[in-house]
Amino acid sequence: MSLPNELHPLQLAAGSVGSYQIEQSLRFNSADSAYMERTFSSAGNRQTWTYSCWFKHGKHSQQQTLWSAGTSFGVYDYINFSSNSGTYKDFLEHYIYAISNYYRTSSVYRDDSAWYHVVIVWDTTNATAADRLRQYINGVRIDAYSVSPTITQNTNSSYINTAVKHRFGLRADSNTSYTGQLMDGYMAEMHFIDGTAVDPDGNLGEFDESGVWRPIEYTGSYGSNGVYLKFDPSATNGIGHDHSGNGNNFSPTGFDTSGTGTDVMSDTPTTNWCTLNPLYSPATSSNVPRNGNLEVVSASTGYDQVHIATQAFTSGKWYWEYRMEGANNYGGAGIIDPTTTAFHDMMRSTTPSLPLTGGFQRRQGGTVSSPGVTNVSSGAISNGDVAMFAVDYDSGKVWVGTAGSWYNSGDPAAGTNPTITIQTLTTAVPFFSPTDTGSQTYYINWGQRAFEYTQPTGFKALNTANLAAPTVKDGSDNFNTVLYTGDNTNNRTITGVGFQPDFVWVKNRSDTDGWPHILTDAVRGGGPSLQSNSTGAEVAANSSGYVSAFATDGFVVTEGDTRFANTNGSSATYVSWNWLAGGSGSSNTDGGITATVSANPT
Repeated sequence: MSLPNELHPLQLAAGSVGSYQIEQSLRFNSADSAYMERTFSSAGNRQTWTYSCWFKHGKHSQQQTLWSAGTSFGVYDYINFSSNSGTYKDFLEHYIYAISNYYRTSSVYRDDSAWYHVVIVWDTTNATAADRLRQYINGVRIDAYSVSPTITQNTNSSYINTAVKHRFGLRADSNTSYTGQLMDGYMAEMHFIDGTAVDPDGNLGEFDESGVWRPIEYTGSYGSNGVYLKFDPSATNGIGHDHSGNGNNFSPTGFDTSGTGTDVMSDTPTTNWCTLNPLYSPATSSNVPRNGNLEVVSASTGYDQVHIATQAFTSGKWYWEYRMEGANNYGGAGIIDPTTTAFHDMMRSTTPSLPLTGGFQRRQGGTVSSPGVTNVSSGAISNGDVAMFAVDYDSGKVWVGTAGSWYNSGDPAAGTNPTITIQTLTTAVPFFSPTDTGSQTYYINWGQRAFEYTQPTGFKALNTANLAAPTVKDGSDNFNTVLYTGDNTNNRTITGVGFQPDFVWVKNRSDTDGWPHILTDAVRGGGPSLQSNSTGAEVAANSSGYVSAFATDGFVVTEGDTRFANTNGSSATYVSWNWLAGGSGSSNTDGGITATVSANPT
């Protein structure tokens, strides 16, 4: 998962984005029963078609239906993010009625800060069985499935691309009473291509010089049932207008397309906007973020139930707004440093206490507080008011306002009369903390839709186009993950890291009896290891099953134990997380003890 102060590849600054720009996305809110629908007038090619869209997660407890066709309950084809068990709907799944089975990925997709490009190629005329259904996420073909049935050559799709109801946002066989099947997330740039098996690389997207997948303009043919939806509310037929030229327009249900409450957003794969991060939230059933992760309600118990944003900043001037509904005076909002130990202790605590080192909080009752600052009265926020924040990170100045007026005649554009001045943070991330009693809701806007009030001159909205370009654009140059299968071989070299790692963390993925995590570093050399799931001391060199040396493109393992070859009768699988530091290290005399340190400051 991406932490708030980390940059997912799709959160890179605008300088890394190509010339092709996606202008808007459509937000699906499950509470609004939002979906789109069309019935084609005739069947198209049922043996060859391609589906493509960009998708950004909202509420994970929803089945995110990307494309579906059918006639009645259980009689359908569909493509969605779903689950085989549990709450989270984060496996990519393709159900095929013709074979009464589905393809389901082994990997899960639950990064709420990122846009995913999903491409499904149905190509059953292909002579190679494994190529009759090809699925791609962000330009990479999926090759690991928990379920992957055989598709007979020339199999017809039962309902997709036939003259029946097609939907996305809600499965085609369902009605809105099936609330768990209503999408909650964002979609952009949807293509359905009738009669062509389209390779996404070079046609629907491309990898840039840093290995980041980005959209490009599709210039190929669409076929008779082809569809291209840009979700442009100004188009002739509104957000459901088909831009392929075929006139295959879709009918929308449950969307707002105008005003400050619009579901048409500037949050897109080419300009990724800040939202709330459900993976860093209290996440009880009553208060998980919703409505595209731009809305959160109060928890039933516990103070300081903090919800933080997916994007953070370390410099610059920033502006955002939120509207509060609910009469209780105890909730708050502000910025916080997510890199502190106190913050992480708070997120683990069942009785949290909000740490504001370097940050600030504005209570609904009308006070602004920060360590070392006497509480400043800033006027109460009434039910339905819009609150405003302007933060100059570099000077530490913070302005708060309500309903278009800044407290104490403040003027962020001129830099005068700030509400408070705070100390410098390592990293700053916005947070929201609804009260634990009553019914209180925050509606948050970082600018992906129009602000209610004038954005101060010189202050930016929080999105990737405005964030500084990251120092490291290709993370795999410094960190990489490798999967492998144990075979009970001593002095076996594991490759594919891409560099010589200086810190390696190995975990058995298939063992259930507590086989240890193994942590080895280049300073002590191969052999001596720590076990993070044990309270034991350092394990001596050359113990069975440990990293014994570091190699140019990986590391050497000494297995020599049957559990490395078999777990419950099958081969044991392993994951290794590999970091690049500074080699075997150098002497560091800072402090009272001379140490050997291997570091990668970049």
